[in-house]
Amino acid sequence: MQAHSLFFFCFFFVFYQSLRGHEGGILCVDFDHSKGTLVSSSLDDTIRVWDLRHGLCSGQLEGHANLVRCLQLDDMRLLTGSDDGTIKQWDLSCFSSAPTPATTDSFSDISSPQRSPSTSPDLNDDTVSSRTVSYVSSFDDHQREVTTIDADSTNMVSGSNDKTMKLWDLETQKCVLTMDVMWASQNSNSNSSSTWSFDNFKMNFFESSIDYVGALQFWNFALASGTVDGKLRMWDLRTGQVHRTLPGHNGAITALQFDDIHLVSGSADKTVRVWDLRTGSVSDTLSFSGPVSSLQFNAGKIISSSNTTDIDVYNRTSFQHTKLSGHTEPVNTLQYKNNTLASGGKDKIVKIWAV
Repeated sequence: MQAHSLFFFCFFFVFYQSLRGHEGGILCVDFDHSKGTLVSSSLDDTIRVWDLRHGLCSGQLEGHANLVRCLQLDDMRLLTGSDDGTIKQWDLSCFSSAPTPATTDSFSDISSPQRSPSTSPDLNDDTVSSRTVSYVSSFDDHQREVTTIDADSTNMVSGSNDKTMKLWDLETQKCVLTMDVMWASQNSNSNSSSTWSFDNFKMNFFESSIDYVGALQFWNFALASGTVDGKLRMWDLRTGQVHRTLPGHNGAITALQFDDIHLVSGSADKTVRVWDLRTGSVSDTLSFSGPVSSLQFNAGKIISSSNTTDIDVYNRTSFQHTKLSGHTEPVNTLQYKNNTLASGGKDKIVKIWAV
């Protein structure tokens, strides 16, 4: 059984590319597999666009006055949220000439010893294009750092350390709704205090980099948010009101994702919790040795990072954990799409995996 499990790991979890060039830890990544494009932001205050076919940096994006801590790429439309308090929209179509990189189907013909993490070649940032691209529009209503964003084809929701979330019309670049998260926090239960302080919480509970709105996601009129007080809240975007609060975490919410039935949340309390949205109860809890920094999930697995060099893959059917090793410093961010995983770490490297 042990040998069989080892074979399963080697065959299905394959590290096949490293992207090097950033001079600071990676903050966030996203990619469009069909276009062969990945975007990353870093503590070096740059946003880089990568050609996945060649493993090279295609260019950099200029326009923000501070580092970018959240971004979303969708069909070559990029949205970036920054510590300068703005969100910018970019057209990356000029980078889409690269042929589609190998899909994960091609890995079925690759034996594990040939493509293990210890033998896979690193594709270095040998030639960086001098091409730069400027943003095409800007969203400027937030008063402090923009910490998380989510968008569909017409709208975007953003969260900020100014203690608000905003709903935006992407065509007009106008804010159409502002949600006061501090007000919701103070009025959602009887234990909330009118003197509750975000700044004091940051210093006393965890560390100065904890964000007030740590994560959010929306679909149609349903919005889920996670905040520094450890609460998950479900909002109705038609009214801007909270209709459900899910207490349970003992630390700031740092990541979340939901589907029709489940919401999965990660926290500074070193746990990932799986919530059944039909009942509002926790159906599973995963415990880790450090605060959870990022997570992605689907029907079969939950992939998370928790301030270690390893990435945890939890099989939701067998209830088994598998570790992906390759980073030399803690992993900060994950993005998982179509059996491909991108990870960015404090080691300044973006790694691509077939999962």
